[in-house]
Amino acid sequence: MTPADRALLKLDIEGHELTALGGAGALLASVECVFSEVRFFDVHHSGHPVFADVLGVLRERGFELYDVAGLSGRHSDGRLRLGDVVFLRRGSPLLADVGV
Repeated sequence: MTPADRALLKLDIEGHELTALGGAGALLASVECVFSEVRFFDVHHSGHPVFADVLGVLRERGFELYDVAGLSGRHSDGRLRLGDVVFLRRGSPLLADVGV
């Protein structure tokens, strides 16, 4: 497998990201980009992972935060609740562009 063969993994699984990533070891080896919905706080005390949890697991697996694609606040007071974030594999050519 070459870097040109790498894929994009999109996760929109309502708080089950860590479970999915835990079982995706072999798959992640072929992934260049992970696009994931994340929660910024434990909505309704559900026990689901938050952004920091997903970030930590993906960093351990060789990915870095690249961008925030979308943000959503809760209706009652605008507190940041959900977001879509993009992670790239360390060493990705896309991470090399750090100019302004």
